[in-house]
Amino acid sequence: MHKIIAACFSFCIAAGFHSGARAGEDENKLANIHTIGVISSIGHTAYLTQVATLVFGNTEDKLTVDDWGLDNQVVDSVSKLLSSKFTVVPVTADKDAFSSRNRGILRTDPPDAYLVVYPATVQDPLFSTTQNITGLSLYYRTFLGLDRYYALAMYEVALVDARTHKIMDTHAGRTDKFSLISYHYPTAECDSSTWSETAAGLTDAQKSALQQTFSSLIQGSLPYTLSAFGLIGSEQVVRSSMQCVSPVLQSQPLPTPQPIVPPTTAQ
Repeated sequence: MHKIIAACFSFCIAAGFHSGARAGEDENKLANIHTIGVISSIGHTAYLTQVATLVFGNTEDKLTVDDWGLDNQVVDSVSKLLSSKFTVVPVTADKDAFSSRNRGILRTDPPDAYLVVYPATVQDPLFSTTQNITGLSLYYRTFLGLDRYYALAMYEVALVDARTHKIMDTHAGRTDKFSLISYHYPTAECDSSTWSETAAGLTDAQKSALQQTFSSLIQGSLPYTLSAFGLIGSEQVVRSSMQCVSPVLQSQPLPTPQPIVPPTTAQ
């Protein structure tokens, strides 16, 4: 079993290691990759984020969700998606190191590359407020008495050279490979029954619903995200995404993000 003490990949990207793919580069990048180790750290924490009319009313709480098994689901799904073109090898990761700014140290016969799935932090992609949204988030937006609820799976994936530790490419988790706007993160609108003011106040039923929703968002978006690297083809994207997205989410198409406009007063 291979072992890796992982780096904080978001820090590496900020430090200049991000390498956006240019036309014709994907095949060159992948030419020498035959074995891949998959690591996921997105399934550790879920956030409850409230964005109010005034910033002073914003709140955030979080709960540990390791027992939901989302990281294992990610590793299994990515491994299956890659299996037709690559040999996927098991990896044991020290996930605590994902919050460290230290570079990674690889041990014993690493694969050619690591594919690392980790939480992303993005300034409010729905309503362009100043609030940052991180990882798996249940988002409650209230504005002058109008309420909206969303589940978001904010993550990024890094393809890392296992021997040099350099990031070869990164892509944000997305629902459409060809999206040119920031609103491509896996998102689903929810109803008020999903919300709790605190993580401690979530019922078992609410937790179960969130677990299913986050799982569906991640599984449905992974094929698009891997396709952005050139790791899988478009036919596999369509086939896999149709199989992954649950009927619940299929029946609730993603809304076009619009600012909430307060009702006008009758004259």
